[in-house]
Amino acid sequence: MLIDSPSTLPEVLYYSKGGCFLYYLGVLLDYLLSEEAKANFAAAAGFMNLLTTRHPSPTFCVGTAGITLLEGARQIAARQDFYEADEDIFGRFPELYKRYASG
Repeated sequence: MLIDSPSTLPEVLYYSKGGCFLYYLGVLLDYLLSEEAKANFAAAAGFMNLLTTRHPSPTFCVGTAGITLLEGARQIAARQDFYEADEDIFGRFPELYKRYASG
């Protein structure tokens, strides 16, 4: 799903609840931190927008790496060029990260 329709999972997650939300947010984070996510701007932008609109606790540990959402968001924000996410279209990921980190 992340390869064929990269914006689908973030869209579905926007409406998910509880454990389901955290589990699949972890799946998305694991994917985005892998080399497979190169040039997948839709999934990366969807993840950053999920964090800034749903505001899950930055201390939640998700994904197989067991990192916090705050650390995962920091890493993704630092790799905006890797995802080929145009700043003019998706905004600056570092700014989205700061907004999420500040609550």
